[in-house]
Amino acid sequence: MNLFACIDWNAVAAMLSAVAALGVAIAAWKARGTFEEWREKELFLDNRKVAIDILATFYKSRDAFDQIRSPMSFGYETERAKAMLEKGKTPEDAGNSSVRQAQIILNRLSDHNDLWDRLYELMPLAQAQFGDDVKKGLQQILRIRGQIVSAAHRYPDRDNESRREITDVIWYTGGEHREDALNQDLDKACSSLEASLKKYL
Repeated sequence: MNLFACIDWNAVAAMLSAVAALGVAIAAWKARGTFEEWREKELFLDNRKVAIDILATFYKSRDAFDQIRSPMSFGYETERAKAMLEKGKTPEDAGNSSVRQAQIILNRLSDHNDLWDRLYELMPLAQAQFGDDVKKGLQQILRIRGQIVSAAHRYPDRDNESRREITDVIWYTGGEHREDALNQDLDKACSSLEASLKKYL
């Protein structure tokens, strides 16, 4: 008697195909889960890299403002400003101490152009990956830079009414306690950035 004669081979084949298909489906599901985990990890690492870059650039910019807004200037800064003014359209300005002081501030700002450029490069990433609050924190740096540029240009023509307003922007007050308005704005923006990016660090 042929034991295999009563077996429905078509049914067996169908069953084996179903088992194989189930195995493929399970493998695909597991692979999808693994891919999603990998993708989430890569996205987190990418966000972490950008977050660190944003904070590091902000910290560097904040420290740069301490140097830019220092009320102390060195002899080489005065000589550099004088030489630049002598080569300008109004060389007689080189003998004006107020104009020289304004030029010193503008030179200090220019010395950190790499930082300002990096802030502009980071802003679209900040917007896309972290939203408006982080972007606004970077914009605060550039807004303060603009205030200092404007104040430096106004400094030589200041009058008694505008003197305090202008000098409070150009030079910091409060020493290491960071008590003046611009430093307080920077510290608030820094705290906001750190709170927004903390989970990526």
